[in-house]
Formats: sequence, C-alpha cells, structure tokens
Amino acid sequence: MVRNYLAEDTLKTLLRIYVGDSWPKPAKAPWALLNADGELVQEGTSEPAHWPPSDECEIVLSGTQTAWLKARVPEKMPRGEHERLLAYAFEEKLLQEPGSQHFTMLERDGDQLGVIVVARARLQQLVTVLATLDRPASNLYSALQAAPAGTDAWHLTLDHNIAILRRNQHEALTLDLGPNDEPPPMLKILLAARASEEPPKPLILHLANGAELPDTAKWATDLGVEVSLGAEFSWYRIGGDVASLLHSEFAPRHRRQAWLARVKPALWLAAGALMLDLAFGLAQVVWQRHQLNVTDERITQIFQRAFPNTPTINPVAQMQRQLDSLRGQIGQLRSDDVLVILAAVGDALGADGRDSVQSLRYEDGSLELSLTPLVAARVGSIREQLAMQGLNADAKADGDGAPKLVLRRRVKP
Repeated sequence: MVRNYLAEDTLKTLLRIYVGDSWPKPAKAPWALLNADGELVQEGTSEPAHWPPSDECEIVLSGTQTAWLKARVPEKMPRGEHERLLAYAFEEKLLQEPGSQHFTMLERDGDQLGVIVVARARLQQLVTVLATLDRPASNLYSALQAAPAGTDAWHLTLDHNIAILRRNQHEALTLDLGPNDEPPPMLKILLAARASEEPPKPLILHLANGAELPDTAKWATDLGVEVSLGAEFSWYRIGGDVASLLHSEFAPRHRRQAWLARVKPALWLAAGALMLDLAFGLAQVVWQRHQLNVTDERITQIFQRAFPNTPTINPVAQMQRQLDSLRGQIGQLRSDDVLVILAAVGDALGADGRDSVQSLRYEDGSLELSLTPLVAARVGSIREQLAMQGLNADAKADGDGAPKLVLRRRVKP
C-alpha cells in the first residue's frame, strides 16, 4: 500500500480537486477545501485562478482514467523488480504497452494482487500542470478505489455519463450508462452471469457530482434485482485505505524538499560535530608527531653528549651497539649474544621447547635453528612472540625441507 502523506504531517488546510478526462481543457474542475480534521470548509467548481489558498493539494481522478486489475503475482518480489514483474503479469490485460503504464499495488485478494493502472503520460501531465500552477500535488487517488463498496450488495456510483461498479471491496470497474435513463448494458450481462451461480445481491445506487437519480423501480424491473438509493458519493472524502498513485518516480518532490528543510538543522549539527571530531583527531596527530620529534631530539642530544666524537646517524642503534661493546669489554652478555637469544627462544617455545630444536648454529649475532615438524606447525605464533622480544625471525627450509628459523636482534630506530 502506498503511503498517504497527509496522515504523517499536520496540515492546516487541504484542497482536493476532482479531475475529469479532459482537464485541464476546460480548466474548470470541482474542488473541496478541508480543514486539519478533514471537515469540509468550502466547495465549488471553478478555474485554478479561483481555487482557495491551501497548505496542500491533492487530486482525485475520475474512474475512466484508471483501471483496477487483478492477476496472480508472487508474494515476494526481488527489490527493484516490481515494475518489471507487474508489467509481465498484467501485459495481457492491458490495451497499451506495459511500459507506458504506471502500477500501484493494492492489498491481495486471496492469491491475486490488485493494482491501479494509469497512463504515465497522463500522470506526468497532471503533476506538471499543478506544479506550474504552484499547486504541487501531494497525493493522487483514483475514484475507482474511493467509490463506496461493501459485501452485502453491489454498489453503483453514478457520475453523469459513467458509472463505477463495485461488487466487493477488492475490485471496481467503469460502465457506460444506457440511453434514455436505462441501466448500463454491461451491468445486465454481469447480473445475468452471476444469477446462474448464486442469488443476485441488491444494487445500491450512489450519486456523484450532481448526477440525477434514475427511475429505481424501472431499473429493478429491467435488472431483476432490488435497487435502492444509498448515500451520496462525496468524492473528496478519502479513506485511509485508499492508495496514492504518486510514488516511485512520481513521488512528490516538494514533500521531499520539505522533509529536507526540517532535518537540515540536524544535518548541519551532525556535520559540525563531524568536523569538530576530525579537527580534534588532526590536532592529536600533530601533537603526537611533535612529541615524537621532541623525543628524537632528546635521544640525539643524549647520544652526542655520551659519544661526542661519533657521527650521529641512528642514535638508538648506535647506542645499542656501543652498550653491547662496553658489556663485552667487561665480560657481560651482549643483546645479540647466543645465550640471550636462546633465552628468548625458550620463552617463545614454552612447554614445547623440550626436544624441539634439532640443531643450531650461531654466527656474528645471528642464530639459526632447525625445528621439529611438531613445533614448525606453530612457527607463525613463535615468530610473533619473538618479535615482541625484539628479535627478527625469518622462516626458511633447507635442502631436505626441514623448517628453520634465523634469528637476529632487532634494534628499533
């Protein structure tokens, strides 16, 4: 069911216009002005220049401009495929090419889906004309669905030369009235066909737009059913179950613009908060970069004071090498000593360390280990743990495919 925008917003006044087949030529059209409670304030028939001012404008299309069709359509349709599937399902029921028609889905009747069909060209014409008149349409309804209906009788709405027949709440069709105040010829055929299946239901007549009341006694004799007069069809009273035909590419643009105007302050606030967050994040990055530069300068100054005659290239690495050299001179272990590296390997291997090393070779600060296949299976996690202890661990395989780790102390610059 297409959304009824009027139900969502609080309006002061609403102008509904009854549009016939030939409008806007002539330009006169029946109209009704309603207040916020849906009560009739004023009604008349005039050209657009004499329509009363209103906050919103809606259209009710005469029954002959739309068709109510039903067909078997899957309950679940892929998103974006509705138009194509509907055109395929109703192609044989249309007189025009499916691509030239606009479909509005209604509620299901059993295994069938009902749709209101209107020509795209006609819909575009009405939307354009009203926009030009500065009366953009918020909703557009079909008189077929707005006409009275019920389950206890057939309802026939008379609108001068045409009639809208509703045999139940799930269908409607337009009929041409007969000559000389006679019933519609198609109505006689439909009643005769139904009489063979079930007892005929009474016929209730509704008058619209000043239509004259026919001779109900004569109609009852001609049709063979009880005929009575029901309430007048007030075309401007639209129930909440009536679908608006303005959707998809015909959705009212001024409604979207009004919605955007309402949320624009919130959007500006959100954009401002986002910019503030970005500015704060950028300031943090700049401050951290400054702190790093200050730390690098301090390290360089400490190195130059400790080793005044040594060129400064990489102070951290140079100080580590100098410290290792001093440790070696007094008999202490260097950071790349084999025992220091093996201690780190033992921590990384954990409980699996026992009998997990098949061979090892140490040369110039580099330790090469041959691992058993069981330990080699978790070499990735071992390398991560060694990296946390400042060791580069490169995995490789020797000629016979045995897994090996080559370890070397890493000095961060």
